[in-house]
Amino acid sequence: MKTRRERRSARARFAARCGWLVLAALIWPRGAEAVIVVNNQGGGDATTIQAGIDLAIAMSDPLVEIIGSTDYTGAGNTGLDFHGVSLTVRSTTDPAAVIDCQGATRGFSLVSGESTGARIEGLVIRDALVGVHCDNGSAPSIVDCTIEGCDTGIAGDYGFSSDPIAVHTCILTGNTVGLSIVQADIQQCAFVANSTGLVTYESSAAVIQSSSFRQNVTGVSANPGSPDFLECEFVDNAGSGIAGAAGIVASHCRIAGNGGWGVSLATSASSSLSDCFVVGNDDGGIQVLNLASVTVTRCTIMDNAGAGGVVVDGGLAGVDQSILWDNCPIQGTQTGGGPSSIAVTCSVVPTGGVTGVEILLADNVDSDPLVCSPVACSQAPSSAGDYGLLTGSPCFPANNPCGVQIGATLDGCSPSSAPDWVGPGRGAIRATPNPFARRVQLALRVERSGFLNVEVVDVTGRHVADLYCGDVDGFSGICSWSPDGAAGPGVYFIRAIVDGAAVSSSKVIRVP
Repeated sequence: MKTRRERRSARARFAARCGWLVLAALIWPRGAEAVIVVNNQGGGDATTIQAGIDLAIAMSDPLVEIIGSTDYTGAGNTGLDFHGVSLTVRSTTDPAAVIDCQGATRGFSLVSGESTGARIEGLVIRDALVGVHCDNGSAPSIVDCTIEGCDTGIAGDYGFSSDPIAVHTCILTGNTVGLSIVQADIQQCAFVANSTGLVTYESSAAVIQSSSFRQNVTGVSANPGSPDFLECEFVDNAGSGIAGAAGIVASHCRIAGNGGWGVSLATSASSSLSDCFVVGNDDGGIQVLNLASVTVTRCTIMDNAGAGGVVVDGGLAGVDQSILWDNCPIQGTQTGGGPSSIAVTCSVVPTGGVTGVEILLADNVDSDPLVCSPVACSQAPSSAGDYGLLTGSPCFPANNPCGVQIGATLDGCSPSSAPDWVGPGRGAIRATPNPFARRVQLALRVERSGFLNVEVVDVTGRHVADLYCGDVDGFSGICSWSPDGAAGPGVYFIRAIVDGAAVSSSKVIRVP
């Protein structure tokens, strides 16, 4: 006797052969959650993804599940179109199903006004002209995906749709452009080793939260608009962390160790940075050009090289409750024609450390900020410093005449300036997001040669999972862990071991 799935598959194949898909809803047995299974090895409801999508639309089934051990390539597996319907296409296998566009086409092409109810989940999309292309008001949800080696990872609608594109817990790596958008809701994503991690276009209203921009050529290229960055990091990029036009809002961000500027603002729009670390950048901390303006509040701006801490050339900068210290060659400077000025108030800054034509200075403190373990500006680019505060720092409200917090934190010293990175023995692991629910992304760097094992253990030391095993001659890459049901909520440790010796570890927390 045939199973229920075998009966459903037979009916689906029969309907497809006879061209009776319009009648399929009348004969399809309904369940609590109907699933169209795509398996390019056979045995499912369809062998190509587009055929599965078309079948799901005809059957009014909301879910297409992709399985199979080989990559999905060629006709029917690229240029995928939801035809305006809200459904989910997902992979739940480990490793995830791969859509390989072989440099010739798009992965998904959503151009019929799809809403955030249209969902792409758990897939690897590789070597596409555009991994996911959205137009004509389409605003899908893209979740738990890895998009790699594409000309553009995700291209958003350049007009305004009713809803922003949602991009959550994705890895975008090795692309020319990771993501180019106007409106988007980006959460807990990793942009790694792209030429440009993120491009925001004119009038952008994107919101980017808890995301990481690391080891790109440029972290973010921001055209005029108002992208909002919250609790993000722009670290160890070869060029600038954030570059291009003004109009950004950045709060509780870490902008460190970039080979260019930390932040470069270049058009006549207003930006703001609050509670941010801008440290160890090679060309300088914050650059303000061409009538751009910026308000800097409670930021730590230290150990930047090149042109200095805050450099204003024909723009406006107001710096309040911030640390301007140990930047080379100067803490802040204003040049260029008016109206142009730099104002520094209620900040820790050395006397004579700010120069320019128009300078307004008030209630500042010329005293060492007493941070825990800064790096010298001569070591820039470097993201290695710890910028917590030592006891007695003038940055504590009780120790300065303004009676306010000065700088980005009132925290004390920690083992590392980046708590997610732990590298006791020539290696490092960064976990994003952390805490996590379904999947944690791991950026690994190992500087030793030998047999590398990346494993997960629980708090008792019990082995939970192996994430990577193999011979390496140094290693830098990304992997992820999606725990099964046996690894419930709790604390776990990711360990990188080379030839039996631990070189790095990171604590991760899984939440329900």
